Amino acid sequence: MTNRPDQFDEAAIDYCVTYEVSPPSWEPAQCEVRVSGSHTSTTSPPLSMVSEVSTSFIESRFTEDPNATVQVASVELSGQLVGDIGPTLKKLEAELGSATIVNVSCARLIRVDFIAAGDLLNWVLARRNENRTVVFVDAHRLVALFFGAMGINEHARVKVRSV
Repeated sequence: MTNRPDQFDEAAIDYCVTYEVSPPSWEPAQCEVRVSGSHTSTTSPPLSMVSEVSTSFIESRFTEDPNATVQVASVELSGQLVGDIGPTLKKLEAELGSATIVNVSCARLIRVDFIAAGDLLNWVLARRNENRTVVFVDAHRLVALFFGAMGINEHARVKVRSV
């Protein structure tokens, strides 16, 4: 009822281990919960969302030039990546500029389906062909495992969130 799918997934794994049966699937509540005295929201995030790209520079350790810098682009994926996400990824690609490292935060990414993961894999492969490094950070363990099953982790780094 409080719209916390991460905690639901953790409880679902415990349920599966304890009772040796598949747990029920996550479903959003049909009611609305208001937490009194708090500014916490329990509303569902949009189906999928990509944040604006922010870029920064770091000192390069890849060259012998001590003054060399590398441009880093940071973006966040959140919500659910479902179906064809090609247009979303094209918009993201257009904003990357000349960044050689792309950090993709998955801290608020809830779910990725098979079709979206395929699009994401193709996007990662295209960035690799451009000599860019893609790093997915703060990924939920299940998302990271799915990325591994899809082969995304063979072409990009996937860092699991630490809790």
